[in-house]
Amino acid sequence: MRRTGIRGVVLLGVGVVTLAMASVADAAIVASKPIKTWQANGTVRTELIVGNTVYLGGSFTAMLPAGSTGSGAVTRNGAAAMNLDTGALLNWNPNVTNGTVYTIKASGSNLYLGGGFSTVGGATHKKIVEVDNSTGAVVTGFKPPTPNKTVYAITPSGSDLYIGGAFTKMGGATKSFAAKLNASTGALNSTWSPSVDAQVHAIALNGAGTRAVLGGFFRTLNGASFIGIGAVDTNTGATVPWAWHTSDLQTFRPFQVLRFTQDGSTLFGAGTGNGGELLSFNIETGTLNYVSGVNGNVTDLAVLDGFVYYGGHFSGYCGAIPGNNFCTVQASRDKLVALDEATGALQSWHPAVNTSLGMEAMAAGDGSLTIGGQFTKAGGVAQQHFAQFKE
Repeated sequence: MRRTGIRGVVLLGVGVVTLAMASVADAAIVASKPIKTWQANGTVRTELIVGNTVYLGGSFTAMLPAGSTGSGAVTRNGAAAMNLDTGALLNWNPNVTNGTVYTIKASGSNLYLGGGFSTVGGATHKKIVEVDNSTGAVVTGFKPPTPNKTVYAITPSGSDLYIGGAFTKMGGATKSFAAKLNASTGALNSTWSPSVDAQVHAIALNGAGTRAVLGGFFRTLNGASFIGIGAVDTNTGATVPWAWHTSDLQTFRPFQVLRFTQDGSTLFGAGTGNGGELLSFNIETGTLNYVSGVNGNVTDLAVLDGFVYYGGHFSGYCGAIPGNNFCTVQASRDKLVALDEATGALQSWHPAVNTSLGMEAMAAGDGSLTIGGQFTKAGGVAQQHFAQFKE
């Protein structure tokens, strides 16, 4: 069993990825219909699997039993957790209000939540907070300066915590779109200041913890052209080599990166902007392993046992090319698609979710793929805003 885990001229050196269906590999892929499980009464924006627990964040206010359209609701404001093996709704209840949760990341026995919220557990905690992973109680020792706008990305690394978002200030300090905090106290690192010109939505670190890859809406990084993605030194914030950063992109199609997931030295990205990309990079160099395109935004992704699953707002897969809204569809894939992790080969797995935007969040682990979004039906099964597919 395998491990879990841009346009135009920039692609000339990329090898052609086969479009053939990989039927042998399908034996380990997740089922095409979700199991019966709890649902959310509003949009799920982020998911995280730790062991056999899945944590959800978003703009919902309650969790609903399987099959329910309203009866049996259990209050869960903005965040909830379930046992993937038993299906039980857990007591974890941070009670996040006055804004949406956009990211959840684990560190030891605690979790960091980021978003646009202002209240957690009945007290003021704006945009970022640390909570206990069993109870949801706020960790009071973590007191970061308040970001003035939404936090979209949080990545812990030892004693450090890297965050990205739409903010331009942290407390009284100017910090535009990316910052580094002390993971225990929340104290701001004043010297780490990579310069980007727009929002950061994703941050990934290499195995050695020496380089941070930033993804987002930006067009420049430290004064040079890095459209949507680039890498910096984790100590100084200075630019480090990243192969894919040409200014020759078709810039009339704005390219952004919304989410990353990793497996060893491979970094997978969800690319958006007038169509979407399914991306695989070498995290140490930025070399593009492969790219595939779809005809709508790609919003999240997850890796499980040799397959990488992507979700978004698309309706069709366009092949081993950069995606766009008008690309020639080679295979129908309604908001969900799966590729072979190593080669990028398209898989036959294709459950659909309804609604025009459909997918916003994905996570993988414990033999399950979980998805979240605006949908009310997944794989033909009535399931509101959250679904779980098992291997």
